[in-house]
Amino acid sequence: MPNFGYVGKHASQSRTANTGVFDTDEINYLLQEAEWKLQDLAGEYIVVAGGGGGGGGRHAASHYRGGGGGGAGGMLLQDSDTFHFKPNIDYAVSIGSGGSGGYNGGGGNGGTSSLEIDDFAGGKTTISTSGGGAGRDYYNVGAHGGSGGGNGSRAQNNRGLGISGQGNDGRLASSDRVGGGGGGKGSGGGTGTSGGSGLANDITGASVTYAEGRFTNGQGSNANGSSGTANRGMGGSGTNRENRTAGSGGSGVVIVTVPTGRTVTIGSGLTGTTNTVGDKQVVSLTAGSGNLTFA
Repeated sequence: MPNFGYVGKHASQSRTANTGVFDTDEINYLLQEAEWKLQDLAGEYIVVAGGGGGGGGRHAASHYRGGGGGGAGGMLLQDSDTFHFKPNIDYAVSIGSGGSGGYNGGGGNGGTSSLEIDDFAGGKTTISTSGGGAGRDYYNVGAHGGSGGGNGSRAQNNRGLGISGQGNDGRLASSDRVGGGGGGKGSGGGTGTSGGSGLANDITGASVTYAEGRFTNGQGSNANGSSGTANRGMGGSGTNRENRTAGSGGSGVVIVTVPTGRTVTIGSGLTGTTNTVGDKQVVSLTAGSGNLTFA
C-alpha cells in the first residue's frame, strides 16, 4: 500500500480531511488505518413501530364484556454515537401505521418500522421493530407483537406476548367484565384500566415518551376508545360496551441523528423533517417508506 504522507498520495489530497479524489486501494488503506473520515457519520437512532388497536366490547351472558387495550409498537434505540452511515448511499426506511380499533370484536395489529444502517463490512443491516399486538375481545387472548395486546375480559389464562428487547407482555383480564391492559416498552400491561409504561427519550432535544401500552375503559363506561398519539407507537384503548369503537393505535416513527454540516435527503415516499439540536442534525421520519441519504 502507498505511503500517503501527511497530505495524501497526491498533492490535491488531504489525508486528515479526506478531501480530493481517492481510488479504491487508497480508500481501503485509510479504512485499515481507521483514518477514512468520510465513513464516520456516527449517530443515534430510535425505531418505533405502530401501536396495536384496542379491543371492542361486547354484550354476552347478560353482561358487558370489555375488550383489551392495544400493545405498544416495538421500540429499539441506540443512544450513543456507535452506529454509522456512509455518504451518498441510500438507506431504506419504513414507518409502521397504527392498528385499527375494534368494533364488537378485536382490534388490528400495528405495522412494522425499519431502518437500514451500515454494517461495517461493506454492506447494510436492518433495524426492525414489530407492530404492537391488538387488544382482543371476550374470550380471546391479546395478540402477540412488539408489546402484547391485552386480553378480552373472559380470557384469563394465556396473554399477548411482547418481543424481548422491544417491549413487554399484555395483561390477563382482571375480571369477567374488564379486559387487560396492553404491554409497553417500559413494563407489562396493567389490570384493566392501566397499560404498560413507555420509555422517555430526548433525542429530539425534548423529552418524549414512546411505546406506551393502553388500558381498557372501566367497567360500565359507555365511551368509545381513545386512539394512541401519532408517531409515538402508543396502543389504542379498549371499550367496555358493545357498539362502541375502540381506539386505533398510534403510528410509529424513525428518528436519526448525524453530525451537522451534512446534506440530508428524505426520499420520495417518506414524510419527515430535519432540525438542528446542538452539534447534531435530527431527522424525524413520520410516515411512509423510502430512502434516506446523507452527503
